[in-house]
Amino acid sequence: MDQISANRMTLLKLRRRLAMARRGHELLKYKLDELSNRFRQEIRMALDQEVRLTPRLKQMYSHWVLGSGHLFPHQLETLASKPRLEIQENFTRTRILTSTVPDWTVRAILPAPPYGLLNTPAELDPMVEQLTDLVPELIELAVRIRRLETLTRQIETTRRRVNALEFALIPQMEAQIKFIELKLSENERANTSRLMRIKSILAGEAGQSAEKPAR
Repeated sequence: MDQISANRMTLLKLRRRLAMARRGHELLKYKLDELSNRFRQEIRMALDQEVRLTPRLKQMYSHWVLGSGHLFPHQLETLASKPRLEIQENFTRTRILTSTVPDWTVRAILPAPPYGLLNTPAELDPMVEQLTDLVPELIELAVRIRRLETLTRQIETTRRRVNALEFALIPQMEAQIKFIELKLSENERANTSRLMRIKSILAGEAGQSAEKPAR
């Protein structure tokens, strides 16, 4: 406080900065609320999507286990080395307030099974069909998780700024303004007392001069 110049110019600047800080705090609180609401929406959608995908993934793995059990390891390597799944993707970015989050849509196409039908078990057919349907949804879930990570970082950054304004900068400026106002008030009272004392002295001298007899 001792380093602050206790004058009206400094007081005016601090009041302007305090008004801007309060306005910024209000906007950041609004941003934090919106980010939190969007985060809750995204996490609900991700959890719902995970609940829907889990039984389908288990069923696909069951078909894979049953089908791969009839094949030799070199046959599985041959199947895995010749994928025919075509991916059509569209990657964009979506803005949420001042944040940018990824938005990636994918479509999987399987023109034909990546193996011959003669020497492969029938259990692989539903597994391949389910995998074709699941790939876009799995990528969508991964994009949603990535979006949640971005929102989490933005929420943490915004919360730190809100706390810095609310518990550090704004109280500090309020204390400085109060200090300057007290100093100015003390100076004003001191000046008033000094003027009254000077006025009293001048009035006393004038009275003494009037009481002196004329020569």
